[in-house]
Amino acid sequence: MYSNWYSVLCFWVVGLLILPNQALSQESAHLKSHNFFHPDAWDYQKNELSALAIHELEMLPFEDIQVHNEAKNVHILQERRAIDLLIEATRRNNSSPTEQTAALFKVANIYFSRGDYENATAYFRKLDADYLEGPQLDERAFKIGYASLTEKQFEDALTYFEESEQYKGLYKSSSIYYSGICQYYLGMKEEAIASFRLVDNHANYKNVVPFYLAQIYFKDGDYDRVIEYASSKLNNGSIDNKDQIDRILGLSYLAKEDYTNALKHLNAYASHTPRLSENELYQFAILNYKLGQLDKSQEYLAELSPRDTPIGQMSNYLLASIFLDKGQKNDAQAAFKQASKTQHFPNVQQESQFNYLKLAADLGQERVAINGLNSLSSSSSYYRESQNILSDVLANSSDHEMAIQTLENIPTKNEKLNDTYKDLTFQKGQRQVKEGEYRMAIQNLEKSLNTKGNVRTSHQTQFYLGLAHHEIGDSETSEKHLIDYLQSGHRENAFESRYILAYQNIDSKDYKTSLKHLEKAVSDFNPATDDKALLNDVLIRLADLELLNNDYNSAIAYYDMAIKNDVGEADYILYQKSMIEGVNNQHIDKITHLEELLRKYPESAYGDDALFEIGESLIALKKHNEAHQIYNELILTYGDRSEYTATSHMRQGLLSYNSGDNYAALNFYKQGYKTSKNKEERRQALIAIEEIYVKDLNEPEAFFAFTENEGGIKISNISKDSITYIIALDAYKDNEYTKAIELFNKYTARYPEGIYHQDALYHIGESYTLQKAYGQALPFYEKLIQDGTNKYALTALKKAALIAYNHEQDFKKSFQYYDALYAEHNIHNLEVIEAALYSAFKYNHQEGIEKYGNIAVNEPKISNESKSAAYYYLGKLYNNSQQKDLAITAFSEVVKLSTNNHAAESSYSIAKIMFEAGDLEEAEKKAFETTQVAAHYPVFVAKSLILLGDIFDTKNDHINATAAYESVIENFKENPLLVTKAQEKLKILKQKIEDNSRIIDNNELDAINFIPTETQR
Repeated sequence: MYSNWYSVLCFWVVGLLILPNQALSQESAHLKSHNFFHPDAWDYQKNELSALAIHELEMLPFEDIQVHNEAKNVHILQERRAIDLLIEATRRNNSSPTEQTAALFKVANIYFSRGDYENATAYFRKLDADYLEGPQLDERAFKIGYASLTEKQFEDALTYFEESEQYKGLYKSSSIYYSGICQYYLGMKEEAIASFRLVDNHANYKNVVPFYLAQIYFKDGDYDRVIEYASSKLNNGSIDNKDQIDRILGLSYLAKEDYTNALKHLNAYASHTPRLSENELYQFAILNYKLGQLDKSQEYLAELSPRDTPIGQMSNYLLASIFLDKGQKNDAQAAFKQASKTQHFPNVQQESQFNYLKLAADLGQERVAINGLNSLSSSSSYYRESQNILSDVLANSSDHEMAIQTLENIPTKNEKLNDTYKDLTFQKGQRQVKEGEYRMAIQNLEKSLNTKGNVRTSHQTQFYLGLAHHEIGDSETSEKHLIDYLQSGHRENAFESRYILAYQNIDSKDYKTSLKHLEKAVSDFNPATDDKALLNDVLIRLADLELLNNDYNSAIAYYDMAIKNDVGEADYILYQKSMIEGVNNQHIDKITHLEELLRKYPESAYGDDALFEIGESLIALKKHNEAHQIYNELILTYGDRSEYTATSHMRQGLLSYNSGDNYAALNFYKQGYKTSKNKEERRQALIAIEEIYVKDLNEPEAFFAFTENEGGIKISNISKDSITYIIALDAYKDNEYTKAIELFNKYTARYPEGIYHQDALYHIGESYTLQKAYGQALPFYEKLIQDGTNKYALTALKKAALIAYNHEQDFKKSFQYYDALYAEHNIHNLEVIEAALYSAFKYNHQEGIEKYGNIAVNEPKISNESKSAAYYYLGKLYNNSQQKDLAITAFSEVVKLSTNNHAAESSYSIAKIMFEAGDLEEAEKKAFETTQVAAHYPVFVAKSLILLGDIFDTKNDHINATAAYESVIENFKENPLLVTKAQEKLKILKQKIEDNSRIIDNNELDAINFIPTETQR
């Protein structure tokens, strides 16, 4: 850049050594061996190898000639020490004033070239003008002026620029331009215009002068002149500061209320300017708003929304207005929220706060509405209206927790608020009962019952209190509430009340009272509201109780009613009916119904029972051959799987014995003895074998050999075994369960292989169960399960499953037992399916969840509530295993089928899956939906709000993102983890907004354009 200027300094003025060429050659060149040439400092300097010259010079003594030459080379290299060496050279050589001035001139220029204007100015001022020529005086004046301008010392700068202009030299045009700048900042408007006009078409300044002239005309309020001049200059594509000229033009049109042209130029300015001031953005927003360009206005206002300034507050208020005009209530609410956070305009703050809360109520954001409306000061002009809205929100609230808490904090409640409180505590308690939170439900239901108000609500409360106490095993309190409910005359839950009372009576063995409740339950049944499955159960239990009372006709009548009602246990009913017919000696009818059972329900668990009972009836009808064949069919069909196989062998033995075929009878009895796992049955077989061997065949030794070799029993032990067992059994029958347990344990210890060993184990388990010592009963049932072939195995399996599930909460065991009931014993009723599914879910048995989940959802008779639970478990399974599409399908079914906590979580999970998949629009819709449908479950409302914040953040919708996070922080303080999470996300969001903001504190039009002069180009 400065190479031409430096070239004139070769062999420069101060102390320039003109040395004889001869001396130089003698010093600089000499020959050595092999005639090699070794250059020295002067050779390097002569050949413009300055760096090598400096290196050689530094090896010489520090003398004048060395200093001058080193200074020259250093200057060429533009090293900083050139200045010091120049000054040192001047001092050592006793230079003349002319030479000293020339050296200092060079020092000043070195500083100037480096932008060190302070030192440059100091050296330029030291120069003696008497020893400078005209061009040097021109350069000196311009550069002192330029340095002063960089420090914004406009008066001093103008003086030197005007001096430079007088020389009419190389710096004249530049001095005129910079004089104009100084005059501009000094307020010398006309002088500045004149200066800029002089260089308006100059090649160096024609692209920058329009900026200054347009500013001057604008500040002078001469908008017509701005428009005329600036418009013509904008056509020049290379013009500098084009965006600022667009701005000046736009503001000029705005001042003349020409909004269309103003908008055109201001939008152009904004689109090319990375940083704008608040005022600019607000002006652009208002201008677009006036011209109906709402989207563009909204864009500018959104940039201003985070500002805690008057403009920020008004921007949010106007944004809310735009959103309301568009029908975007959620967006309007978020903008009102931001406008309500600052107090720059108190009226705007109050109105925005009220509108924010009013929209919250309208949008179903109950917690926000309740908290906010309840906190409004009575001095607010919106207080009365807010209280009316609050009353309606509380009365219709689904967020019972917040509504109840709010009402409890009101010291004096009027009649309407009392009714609301009574209804809300009842509704919450009712929901908790349905979700199995019985103890918490009792607390809320008692609050409702103890609050004066709607009598109908009190009646309903009695029922749900009865139900809750029943579920926790407090039958006495349950009965009291259910009786009170029935006596109230309220009929909605009469059927269920009777049903519960009947089962409580069955448990206490008060069969007579149970029968009365069941009979009344039938008459109270309402097909429109009551569960048909419960009615079927009532009919079957009625029949069973009538059967227990030996009222066979009534029992059959109820069984027939159940069949007509399409009950799911039709095979059981057919079997029970046939048994009654058998008791009534109606053996033909009995056989007919049992054959119907086998024909209609070939997979029935009662198949072997039916075959055996057909055989029994055939014997009663003296059709012995047919009976023999039926027993044989049972043996061949079921083998070891049926408890009747051994008995069938012995029935065949009896038939053979009665027909006189002793050897055949003996063979059948032996088969029965070997097959049976029932000790009593084996004892009976042994007695029959003994009778045949001893009495009929007169072969007692053969009998003794059989018992010892094949049975492993000594005859003398049989009577002792029986007596010990019977004593324990008598204690059990007398309800002396503790004593019975002790005696049965003694029996099993004394006779580990005793005939009644399994009977004893079963009765020990039963004794503990009847004492409600379920954990102690379980091991005895499990011993029977492990054997698997005894007559108690299936019953023990059912009881073990119930204990593990309900009492021990050992879901690994309960799944194992229910899975065995379903898969091994073909018990496919809903109770088994649902218990197996829940057990699998609780201990995370994935295969079990999928197996029983799919069985449950495809079961036609399953309730919506149970089907919903099955879909929920499947949804959780699929979500955890990254099968997201299947998870969404399952969770969607949950939302369709129920409104409980599973539905709330499922709705949230769908939104979260969609967000993670990048489907922001659908995720936003689902998350908003969750905030409303999950009002009963605040944790999922809060989670959905945080998710909405994440969605809006991803979409760069910072207003709604901020509002979502703040809503969690302000309204869900009972969940500190979620509040902390929202706070962290809000902090990150605010930093992001700040980092990406293009707003600057101000944006002055004034700016100095420093243009290189001709000598600098």
